[in-house]
Amino acid sequence: MIAEIQYGGRITDDRDRCLKITYAKKWFDDGLFSMDFKFYDEYMIPKDKRVEDYLDAIDRFPLIDSPQTFGLHVNADITYSANRAKFILAKILQMQPKEATGNLSGDETRDTIVHHLANEMLIKLLLSFIPHESLRQILDSIFDGRVPINWTKYSWESSTLDFWFSELLDRYIQYNNWLNYGRPKYFWITGFFNPNGCLTAMRQEVTRMHYGWSLDTVAIDNMVLRSYKDDIREAPTEGVYVYGLYLEGASWDRKNTRLHESQNKVIYVPMPIIYIYAINPSVVADPKLGIMIMTTHKKLRLDQISFRSKRQDVAPYIYLCPVYKKSMRTDLHFITMLKLESNDIPEHWILRSVALLCDIK
Repeated sequence: MIAEIQYGGRITDDRDRCLKITYAKKWFDDGLFSMDFKFYDEYMIPKDKRVEDYLDAIDRFPLIDSPQTFGLHVNADITYSANRAKFILAKILQMQPKEATGNLSGDETRDTIVHHLANEMLIKLLLSFIPHESLRQILDSIFDGRVPINWTKYSWESSTLDFWFSELLDRYIQYNNWLNYGRPKYFWITGFFNPNGCLTAMRQEVTRMHYGWSLDTVAIDNMVLRSYKDDIREAPTEGVYVYGLYLEGASWDRKNTRLHESQNKVIYVPMPIIYIYAINPSVVADPKLGIMIMTTHKKLRLDQISFRSKRQDVAPYIYLCPVYKKSMRTDLHFITMLKLESNDIPEHWILRSVALLCDIK
């Protein structure tokens, strides 16, 4: 009632609502009435009844909440600090005068620097472009190393101009090879303007290959391989191999193909090849296709959900991991949900805010 209706009903993002429900499962159980109950190590309910005792208990609360308090890994604090530093530095850079006559490295003017950078990009592209009307804004952005707003409207977001141009070349290589040499063995999913459209096209393709299948009943499934792209020799008979995804909030046990706790100060972990395919739940899977059938896993009691303890059960659990285009986790950047095996219950990784990202730059 509280998690799904009273508060959850006001939450528009499905992943945020799932997190809210997980917090409710964590705390709203019979243990809540225990005298030893506490939300976290230093967050306990005062046992005394005097006002002074309550005030003393409040004063003992930490001024700054640690990531572990909310179920996150300690690396979350590093990510937060890095993002704040980037934001402050970007604002300082925007306030710098753009009409300076020189720079710290010599006597080059602003126009000379921009002209040099533009020539470097044009030489690599070997294409002709018509000058745009908003040249001043574009010149300022190139001088600051930012992607011009006019370019972002017709392309994609990126933190710096260098990253944007590097991705432009990578996208060109993927599309050019696909056009001239045929369908690739694997796909760089970050290089698609619409990754959702790519997955939908894959579902349509598999549906046409099976008589009697309907697109409405076909669902996406996946399997994380131990191989990286250089190890792939041929494309799958059905579905697609994708690479370029990064895991945030956890690490990956490549040998056992399982989620694992993050290593300290390691924020992002590159994932191996992920095989994404389509299945018809009403039809028995063909083992020859390499389709993995998940068994029903044992469900733990709610009081076994823990921030710290790892579960070591015989059958692995499945965490439905959200996939986003960017590190900004909104519905605008959401792509799909992929299955990741784990020895921990899914709620553990929900509290860790584990997600797969296409772009971490």
